[in-house]
Amino acid sequence: MQEFSFRQGNATIRHLKEMPAPKKKINIDRLLFVILLALVAVYAIFRLYKGLAIIEINGMVTMEKLDVHFTDDIRVNELFVEEGATIAEGDTLFRYTNQYFENDAASYMNIVSNKERIDREVIDIRRRLLEKTSERTILQKRLQEQRFDLQTTRQLVSLAAVSKTEFDNQERDIASTEDKLELIRREVQFMNIQIDQLNGLKGEYSNMAGINGSAFQSRYYVALKEGLIGQIGVENNEVCYKGDEVLTIHQPRLVKVQAFFNQSEADEIEIGRTVTIQFPDGTKQKGSIDRFYVSTYELPPEFQKKYEPTTRSILVDIVPLNESDVRNWQQFYKMNVQVKLQRYGN
Repeated sequence: MQEFSFRQGNATIRHLKEMPAPKKKINIDRLLFVILLALVAVYAIFRLYKGLAIIEINGMVTMEKLDVHFTDDIRVNELFVEEGATIAEGDTLFRYTNQYFENDAASYMNIVSNKERIDREVIDIRRRLLEKTSERTILQKRLQEQRFDLQTTRQLVSLAAVSKTEFDNQERDIASTEDKLELIRREVQFMNIQIDQLNGLKGEYSNMAGINGSAFQSRYYVALKEGLIGQIGVENNEVCYKGDEVLTIHQPRLVKVQAFFNQSEADEIEIGRTVTIQFPDGTKQKGSIDRFYVSTYELPPEFQKKYEPTTRSILVDIVPLNESDVRNWQQFYKMNVQVKLQRYGN
């Protein structure tokens, strides 16, 4: 019997090669979903951080200012300054007249009456001055004679012709005359000073009344402090009515940001705390809380949403942390800014 062997003959199929496994494709939709989910998570964490750790409120850049207005209607005759001009204390800003002629007429008559009173006082002082001058002349002559007599008496005393007592009496008389003469000299000096002062006051009244009497209504407004001229509300020869502003004097060095905190955030407001201010151009600078007001204030219209109840907030003044930042703050006057305060830490 023939042995069987697997090796005999040619095998039709020796082995079977497996096909390579297909490469897994990237699921783009799933990747985009994961990325979107991560972005949403980061945004949610960021918003949560801002809500819990950062107080973000609205503010406005302002300056200390002096509003010039009157309790009566006036006519501004001539302006001597323009908007943006820098002024010093004592500068004359404008000339004006009172619209009520009766008031100006009464003022003018009062000035005239004062001038007449001054004239009467000057005449009376000059009369008394003439009397004192005459009395001074008499005393000077008397003193000259007494001194001559004293010299004669001194010679007689040396010859034992008169007693020493008479010489002493003459000396006392001379001392009394000298005292009277000195008193009169002082009185004459004081009267001359009075006349000069009254003449100076009369000159001031004359300037107020006007040289020819036609400009007695005009007055001048003098700046009470230095600053920068802001908005001017009137033109030359225009009437400014009672309570209206003629112009505004700003204090550029006293620039600040007024921020409006919610009443629920009152515990976070502390004098000296540092805040971050973002200006309209995107720049950020540091500021310090300088003071806060006891009373609450209504939000300005630009910060108050329409159709919502009026919101009352805590008003806070913020000043520049560095003096070098003052100029940058000035250029954003009356512009809105964003104020950020860290809840934790300074």
